[in-house]
Amino acid sequence: MPAFAVTVIDTTAAGDTYVGAFAAALDHPATRYGIVHAMRYATAAAALAVGRSGAQASIPDRAAVNAFLLAEPATRPSVDHHR
Repeated sequence: MPAFAVTVIDTTAAGDTYVGAFAAALDHPATRYGIVHAMRYATAAAALAVGRSGAQASIPDRAAVNAFLLAEPATRPSVDHHR
């Protein structure tokens, strides 16, 4: 999954943010994404996290990740649902 081009300030919580966002995207009852969409959601969350200093303080909430993804429409995955 390609990463988003962002300015990196601190990578402290990038991995934890990715894993947490991936699990949340797969499990959230209102938005149960497929694996490709969950990976893209997690990649966006980690991209936001590395743009801020600190660990816990850098982890974005769902609204921030969704807003980021809406601002980056060309990077959302194209999935063939007819396979």
